[in-house]
This record gives sequence, structure tokens and C-alpha cells, in this order.
Amino acid sequence: MFHTVIIPSAKRPQILHETIASMLQQQTPADQILITVADKSYVLPETLAFPKVQIVLARPGLCQQVNDAIPYIDSCATFVSILDDDVELAPDYFTHARIFSEEHPEVAAFSGFLVRNGNVERSEGRSLLLSFTDEPDRSFEIQSTVYGCNINTRPEVLRTVKFDERLPLYGWLCDADFGFRCRKFGICVSYNACRLVHLMTSSGRISGTRMGFAQIMNPYYLYRKGVIPFWEVLQSHWLIATRNNLIKLFFLDQKIDRQGRLKGNIIAFFMILRGQIEPEFMEKLS
Repeated sequence: MFHTVIIPSAKRPQILHETIASMLQQQTPADQILITVADKSYVLPETLAFPKVQIVLARPGLCQQVNDAIPYIDSCATFVSILDDDVELAPDYFTHARIFSEEHPEVAAFSGFLVRNGNVERSEGRSLLLSFTDEPDRSFEIQSTVYGCNINTRPEVLRTVKFDERLPLYGWLCDADFGFRCRKFGICVSYNACRLVHLMTSSGRISGTRMGFAQIMNPYYLYRKGVIPFWEVLQSHWLIATRNNLIKLFFLDQKIDRQGRLKGNIIAFFMILRGQIEPEFMEKLS
């Protein structure tokens, strides 16, 4: 099996470097690692010196960066992982992922088991993963989609489905859309043997106003596409986002710009009321 890894990244070269350095310590390392960025300055020279690492200069935006990397996937590739630049994988993640892909051709795409999702330093994440000394749980659960920080699929699926480029910049909910459209090729699952930690590092991410806009506009756009039902837009996205931003606005949350997010929420709601379903408008916000 020839294994290609795609890592879209922006403006955090040190984090990217640490992720790839860790990834190269896998029991069965990837055969090709494509770093896809909008600017070469986002990658340290020592990162490019790693074996099997290749840079792809792409258009800005997560969806565009992944799509622009697809033509560079080696023709021998039979398995592709799309990973965030701030994940820490268990040392046997790739080993279990490859075996699972070969044994389950009915699976179009799958994600691993998140031991921790956010609010964790890399050293702590490594310790958490190394604390698992038992035999990995090889069970899996059918899901409606995949989780964007780690998506495993086949090259032919990725080349056909691709990522929706109308979801700009950080591509909020692009994983939900991608997983939904993958289902024409098979099921989407979560596989427990592939353990990982998502650091969810905030540096390099989009502004509070842009994020707040995406919290409202992107799920409604996916509803209009037929990806998610309207009740999910209301309960799982709009209600949670606006409630958190309103309540936590008064707690002076230094890690999250609640005032900016609330402003973005309001802008998106007004646009939707006017019939403007334009997730791309986020790029015009500061």
C-alpha cells in the first residue's frame, strides 16, 4: 500500500514542523507527505528537509489547499490521509488505518478516535497516547460524516468528491459536507483503533468576526445543499453558537473573541434574512 498524507497549513510553521516530526516516528511512516500552503514562508526550511516531504503552493483556504494538492498525489497511492497541522497521532495510527482500509472496502472515509480534542499541549497529548498499553479496540461506528482533523480515504474518492471551495478560509463544516458526499462510494465510520489527540491550537486561525459569521452562514448553506436538515442547523449550530457567544461575552473569555463572534453571527443572520446565502462573504470581513 502506498500512503499519501495531505496537511493543509497556514501561518504556524513551528506547529507544522512538530507535527510532521512526530508523524515520521510512526511504526509505518507515510510514503508521501504533501504540505499544502498559500505561502512558502508558512513552512520552515528544516521541515522541507525531512524525507518524503513535498510542498504544494496552493490558493489560500483549507478547501482550496486540499484540492490543489490532489494532482500531486503519487500515481501509486492507494490510501490518503488528510490531517490538521496540529494533531498528535498514536505511534500505530497509520498501521491500523492501512489495515482497516484494506479490510473494509465498503468504507469510503473514516476518522480515528479522539482521545482529547483541544485544550492540550503536545507533550501532554503524547503522554495521553502512550498511556494506552492495552490492545486497541478495533470496533467502528457508522457516522453521518467524518471529522476534519483526520480524514482517511482512497485517492479515487478524494479526486471525485473534493472539498467545497465555497466554504472559504478555515472551511468551517467542510468535513460534514465532504463526508456526506463521500457516501455515494460507501459508508463513513469512526474507527477506534486509530487514536489521536487534536491540540486545536488557536494561532493562525481566523478572526472572531469571521468565525462567528461561519457559525451561522455555513450550516445554513449546507442545509440549502441538502447536506444537513434544518432542525440540525437550529439545534446543533445556531442555538449553541449564539447562546455561547451571548453568555460567555460577559465572562471576558481571553482565548475566544466572543464580541467578534457575536458580531459575525448578526451579520450572517441579516444576510440570510435578505436571501444572501454567501459563505464566501466571510473573506470580506476583518
